[in-house]
Amino acid sequence: MAVLAAPDADAPVGSAPVAGVHSARIDSVRAIAALGVMVGHVFAFSLAFEGMYDGYEDRVLVGGGLGVCLFFTLSGYLLFLPFAKAAFHGGGRISLATYARNRALRIIPLFYLVIAFLLVVRPRDAELSEWWRWALFIHNYSPETATKLDPAAWSLAVEMQFYLLLPVIAFATAWLSRGRVLLGAGLLVVLGLASYGVRRTWVLSGQGVEPLSPLIGAYALPSLFYMFAAGMLLALVKLHADRRGPRLPGPLGSSTAWLLAAAVGYLLLCVDFTRQEPGIAVVSTLLIGACVLPLRAGIGTRVLEWRPLVLVGVASYSLYLLHLPILETITGVHGEVLEEQRTTRIVGEPTDFKLLLAVTLPLALAAAAASYRGIEKPFLGLRRRWAREH
Repeated sequence: MAVLAAPDADAPVGSAPVAGVHSARIDSVRAIAALGVMVGHVFAFSLAFEGMYDGYEDRVLVGGGLGVCLFFTLSGYLLFLPFAKAAFHGGGRISLATYARNRALRIIPLFYLVIAFLLVVRPRDAELSEWWRWALFIHNYSPETATKLDPAAWSLAVEMQFYLLLPVIAFATAWLSRGRVLLGAGLLVVLGLASYGVRRTWVLSGQGVEPLSPLIGAYALPSLFYMFAAGMLLALVKLHADRRGPRLPGPLGSSTAWLLAAAVGYLLLCVDFTRQEPGIAVVSTLLIGACVLPLRAGIGTRVLEWRPLVLVGVASYSLYLLHLPILETITGVHGEVLEEQRTTRIVGEPTDFKLLLAVTLPLALAAAAASYRGIEKPFLGLRRRWAREH
C-alpha cells in the first residue's frame, strides 16, 4: 500500500507537493468515517429503511452514516492547512496548478470509472443521456441524477465544489485578516455560522424548499460549508498550537480526553441527532484534533495507529464508493423513483443485520483493496512522478 509516515505526521495528503505520504492517525480517521457510513447503510438495508430510527441502539448504528460529515471536516482541515501556513505562518507559496492536479487525480478517475460501469451494467432508472451531470459533478441538482446509480456519490459533488472554492476562500480570508490568525479564525466562524443559518432555515426547518437547489438545497455546499469550516478552524488552531510549543496542561492536553469527548458527544447526538446536526461537526473536530494537535499520546492514539485500521483508511475512498452498489446487489433493496410524485419508494425485503454485515463487509473491503491497487494507486503515483519532474 502507500508509504506510512511516523505516527505524528500530519502532512495534508493530496494537497502537498509530494503526495502519497500518509499520516497513520489521519488514515484511521478516514477508516472510521468510511466504516461508519457502511455500517449505517448495512443496518438501514437490513430493515429495508423501515423503522431504523425507532430505538436508541438503532440510531447509534444508522448514525454511522454521519461519517460523511467527518469526511467534510477532514477535507476542510487537510486542504486548508497548507494555505493557512502560507498566509499565517510564513509557509511556502501554494502552487494552484499542483493543487488542482492533485485534487483531480484524487477524486476523478475512480469516480468516473464507477459511474460509467454502473451506467452500463446496472443503470436502474438512471439515463445514459444524463452522463454529463455526473461528469461535471452537478448530479445533486437534478431529479434525473440525484441519489441515482450510487447514492453515496452525492458527497463527491459537494467535495468538488469545496475544492474549487477553497483557494478563493483562503485568499479572501488571508487578505481580510492581514495575516492575523485570530481575525482569520473569526472570519471562518462567521462563514460557518452563515452556512449553518442557511441549512437551519431552508433544510432542517422542513419549510418545503426545493431539496435539490444548488444554493440552499440539502446537497448544496452553502448549506454544508459549516462542516468544512470546522476543519479549517482546526487548521488555524494547529498553527497557533505549534507556534506556542508546549502542550496544553491537564485533560485539555490529553489526546485520550479528546477522543473520549468525541465518543461521548456522538452517543449524546444519537439521542436525537436529526435535531442536533451541527453537533457532528464538533464531534468530528474533536476526533481529528486528537490526531493532529500537539497532545499527549495515549491508548486512543495507539489504537488509531493500528495497521489494519490504517490500511482500511488508505482504501477508504474506494470503500465509500463501492459499498452501496455491493449492498444493493446482494439485498435487492434499492430506491425506485416515482417521477409523478417526485418521491422515492424503497423496494426490497428486510434481512438479518448481523448476517448482512458479515457477508458484505469482507466483500466490500476486498473490492476496496482491489480498487485501490488497480485504480487509485496508479493515478496517485502520477502525482509523485510529476512532482519529481517539476
